[in-house]
Amino acid sequence: MRALVLSGGGARGAYQVGVLRKVLKDEGRDYDIICGVSVGAINAAGLAQFPKGKGAEAWEWLHDLWLKIKPDDIYEKWAGWPVSVLTKASVFDTAPLRKLIQDNLNEQAVKDSGKLLRMGVVSWNTGEYKIITERWDNLAWWVLASASYPVMFEPIRVGGEVYTDGGARNVTPLKSALEAGAREIDVIMASNPFSPSSWSEKGQKTFDYLFRYLGISSDEIMRNDLLSLGVDNPFVELVPEYQDVKIRVQKPRNPVLDSLEFEPANIQAMIKQGYKEAYEENF
Repeated sequence: MRALVLSGGGARGAYQVGVLRKVLKDEGRDYDIICGVSVGAINAAGLAQFPKGKGAEAWEWLHDLWLKIKPDDIYEKWAGWPVSVLTKASVFDTAPLRKLIQDNLNEQAVKDSGKLLRMGVVSWNTGEYKIITERWDNLAWWVLASASYPVMFEPIRVGGEVYTDGGARNVTPLKSALEAGAREIDVIMASNPFSPSSWSEKGQKTFDYLFRYLGISSDEIMRNDLLSLGVDNPFVELVPEYQDVKIRVQKPRNPVLDSLEFEPANIQAMIKQGYKEAYEENF
């Protein structure tokens, strides 16, 4: 079985769209399993609406969705921001993202497509990572929960528990693909956790430091996701039970835009970058 794994990364998820143009549209590569966390869950759930053999159509749908996105389609400031943040559970109001997901996700199509879908969320109540599949009800809410960037975006209440971004524990859900039975895995990361990123403290305020901390934390989780299985680690082989699995990884070469920069020009540039690098690196 072949799996596609899509990491988290906010607006950087546009890079995945560019890579997928080569994979799905140009080459007609197909997948039995699609796994994603955070923005990767949004992309994964969208692709999972289409049955095998419809990769080009799936890519066109995803591409059109991203081309329509503007910052106010994802989040907005609470009334009275930033003082009002002190009384809220998040820095931003994500009602626009909720509407975007609910308006564009056909839950029945996901269930009927024949694809295995795996998305990750983390419970604020227990701290545990939970895997959501295509058979679960209220898929739109689970996608939203997976994309609920900790602190920045609102946590999501489902079934008596409160959930946040699966990236709090697992930004690149390789293990979900392996446990679902994959023997060939394509991993498309939205950023490169092994590439140093520059930052200057000049003029930065509290929220800027918070954004920087979350970025560093996310990179560390992504590194561990790969290194724990021997991927990108020359000193560790893939754990014994998975040594026959073929894993390919595509990462952006250079540091890319901030995860909350959903400006149309930036999105288009990232899509182009993903497409170009996928060919240059023969992904």
